[in-house]
Amino acid sequence: MKVKVSFILPCYNVAPYVGRCIESIENQDIPQSEYEIICVDDCSADNTVEVIRQYQQLMPNIVLIQHETNKTSGGARNTGIESAKGEYIWFVDPDDMIRPNVLRRLYACVSSLDLEILMFNIDIRHEDQIIEHRIVHQHCDEVLSGVDYIANYAGRRGIYCVTAIYESIYKRSFLLERHLRYPKMKAGEDIIFAWKCMLEVQRCSAIEDSCYLYIRRLNSVTGHVGKLNNVVIISRSVLYACELQKILNQYANVEDKILRGIHQEQQSALNGHSHDIIYASCQEQNTFYRDIQKRKEQIDFLSHLMNRKTKNIFHYQWPKMLWFFVIWGYRLHDVIKQRH
Repeated sequence: MKVKVSFILPCYNVAPYVGRCIESIENQDIPQSEYEIICVDDCSADNTVEVIRQYQQLMPNIVLIQHETNKTSGGARNTGIESAKGEYIWFVDPDDMIRPNVLRRLYACVSSLDLEILMFNIDIRHEDQIIEHRIVHQHCDEVLSGVDYIANYAGRRGIYCVTAIYESIYKRSFLLERHLRYPKMKAGEDIIFAWKCMLEVQRCSAIEDSCYLYIRRLNSVTGHVGKLNNVVIISRSVLYACELQKILNQYANVEDKILRGIHQEQQSALNGHSHDIIYASCQEQNTFYRDIQKRKEQIDFLSHLMNRKTKNIFHYQWPKMLWFFVIWGYRLHDVIKQRH
């Protein structure tokens, strides 16, 4: 039987959550034989694989793929794209859930209009169990290009309206023909992917239905608070800004409003992590200094987008002690400023 939808779950140390996610996907209104759940294990150190295998024994539409080396969530999603058999692809984070009985309506909509992307809304469940209804996409009666959708339906949010990959289902042939894949990054790769898809797509639309339940966790990659993660910060700032520049170069002919939004995101990404670095421990700063030395070419390329403080923090060519003196000087400046 034809596989209508492939769910792709990038799995890394999600043993406590992945079963709940799989069960929510199975609680749908089309037969199991018409969709597949591709779980890509990215070298988990817990018993994620064992949990998935237990569900495989009960659900024959679950596919388990195991990476031999860690490729990050974007790399796991790329593996899923290459392995998928479904006409459409839905990227699902394994610590989130799918709303029950939404698949029949979604597939009916995309197939009847021959869409390449269909967008919908999500609900967010916070740590206190309160559910927030997040309405971003209004019902769209038209089939539009991605650029026209942003211009006509995104309102003031512009391209920021389409940052979440799990708010959409994608036609697999569209992703394959346009060679759309996730860049190799620790954070921000999903936004790069979503924006490139929207700038490429010629047939997209949206419905108001809430089809996805996003579970906000403080210890996730994007919600982590506390210890400085150099890999994530460098990815969120330097690597992310480089990927945004590639988009600006490739799609230089789209309307100015979209280009301005991407340019502003570049500046915000580069200049938004100064506080984290300044107030990190000495050991964390030492590690950051070491890691940032590997990014000379990229930092030089992006320096015109950095404010003065960011330039000083990323100026790894200074002697090590001088670099630390500058960082601690900014911390002292903040203390004096607060006292006055």
